[in-house]
Amino acid sequence: MKFLIKLTLILFVGCSTNIHRNLIEGDSTDTREDTSKVNWIENPNLSCHMNQICGLGQGKSLESAKSNARDEIAKTFFVKVDSISNFSLDYDSSTITEKQSKDIVEVTSQILEGVEIFKTKKLINDYYVLMKLNKKLSNRILSTKLNEIEKDVKVLLKQNERGSLLEAMSFYPKWKELKKRWDIINENDYSSIIFKKALSKLKVKIAKNIKIKISNKYKLLRSKLSEYGYLFNSKNYNIEVSYEKKKTMIPINVSGFQKMKLDLNLRFNYDNNISKEISKSWVIVSRNKKQFHIKVRKILKKYYENNLYQLLID
Repeated sequence: MKFLIKLTLILFVGCSTNIHRNLIEGDSTDTREDTSKVNWIENPNLSCHMNQICGLGQGKSLESAKSNARDEIAKTFFVKVDSISNFSLDYDSSTITEKQSKDIVEVTSQILEGVEIFKTKKLINDYYVLMKLNKKLSNRILSTKLNEIEKDVKVLLKQNERGSLLEAMSFYPKWKELKKRWDIINENDYSSIIFKKALSKLKVKIAKNIKIKISNKYKLLRSKLSEYGYLFNSKNYNIEVSYEKKKTMIPINVSGFQKMKLDLNLRFNYDNNISKEISKSWVIVSRNKKQFHIKVRKILKKYYENNLYQLLID
């Protein structure tokens, strides 16, 4: 997943033409072939402050040099992102979702688009371009996104239910990735205790040892509920799960394939006479029964991860 995000962004940034330009020209043409006589080409770091991310590009055309400089910035940026691994919050978060990955790609693309041309030089047949990341623009993008996440988390914290707190913590992987980008660009730690509060509240809920009744045959659902801190008991329980799954064959005019409609209904009946229910239907095309069950498992796993929070009030 990390490799795919990086490859997507490098290609996106390399092809982008919507670049914020702040051109500071050197000599437009220089007949010297020795690049060592141009300090910022020989050692780009001398012209790039410690809190900046810069990239030097070389090419037969100015556009080619710009593109190569942007690629260098993207590579440097990702190296710095990968180097950050220490977080004080002790939470084994769930895998980042597909939507969160797309959001991170979009935000990072916006950051890497916001580059400035710092210096340019033409020496004989080659162009040289030194570019730097626009710190002010990057901060504006990241602060907006981080604030949006924290605003949503605060709403969920006020509800103070097991499901809402689990949903709040589901934002943590995305927040963590955006925080990394903030820390890199600003060389300081983005400070927020919102997820520490959410985790503290969640631990209190999980410690209550709520018992739940659910059939042993629903292994995927049981696994997720166990992950959320529930205990299973068929005689003495606080919650009873009603699980209905219906399959209906649909005619299909394609040889070698079958088309099936899958209907799912989940109801959680609490011992205080409160019920929570969710329903969903899917149409699944498969070659055989084995492939159908594989697809169903993937669909249900994703559905539980994204929607089970709605049922968990304790």
